[in-house]
Amino acid sequence: MGSFIPLSTNAGETLYAGHNPNADGMQNYPSEELTASFGTGKEWEVKWSHGLQRRAIDYMVSHPAREVELIPAKLLALMRGDSWAFDWLNQDPYPTLSRTWTTYISVVADLAWFSLLALTLVGVFGLGRAVWRQRLMVAITTSFVTLLVLYGFVYYGNYRYRLPYEPLMMVVAALVVDRGWQGLQAARQAEVRLEAGDADGGRATFIAGSAGHTADLAAAVCAATVLQVLAHQLPPGVHAPGDEALVPLDLLHHANRLGARVQEFTGVARATGW
Repeated sequence: MGSFIPLSTNAGETLYAGHNPNADGMQNYPSEELTASFGTGKEWEVKWSHGLQRRAIDYMVSHPAREVELIPAKLLALMRGDSWAFDWLNQDPYPTLSRTWTTYISVVADLAWFSLLALTLVGVFGLGRAVWRQRLMVAITTSFVTLLVLYGFVYYGNYRYRLPYEPLMMVVAALVVDRGWQGLQAARQAEVRLEAGDADGGRATFIAGSAGHTADLAAAVCAATVLQVLAHQLPPGVHAPGDEALVPLDLLHHANRLGARVQEFTGVARATGW
């Protein structure tokens, strides 16, 4: 045809669908009268695409307020549930699935999509800057911004346009699920620390924690104590943890090397380092 076609000959129609007097944010087609105005013949398809493209651009320039109004409508159309696919699959006169199976699959498909969308939104606002500064996450962010610009303004919202981006959304959702699982595990293993005065007016601290981790801590402290007592050849007898003879042995350091995580409380809990 001797014309430059960047993508396809329906590019003008796609642009027109998002920018015309009848645009509503979703797919929208030119009237039969408008289509017929471009004539017929060998060059019809190119003239049709270029003509619709010009009309779409003219509408954008002449109706800026309406263009702003269409942005949320396009984004909502983009985020529609996957069950909308059955509007196309089950067209008369040859519907693909029965009404019953259409209902069942629609429920599952919409649940899966909106769950993925919810987890992605949680990740966008909740994962923190440290995560989003990583190279992979920067690339995902760029893709998301491109998606919103293309189908929230340039073209129109369609559920199938987001399909290439859903694997990226799954990456974000997986990070959210992982963080949530780690938080749940940490909550289960967290210590409960109560501090109060004893009967003699002294300070008493009571610590309750996960039995498994408490046992690990006790074993590490006991092992570190025994090993250091033997290494320094302390005299036989009873040695209490507060004895001056044990102070130079740096028992907490050696317990830490055996796998115990020691916390010191100075108003704000933080890991003790050596």
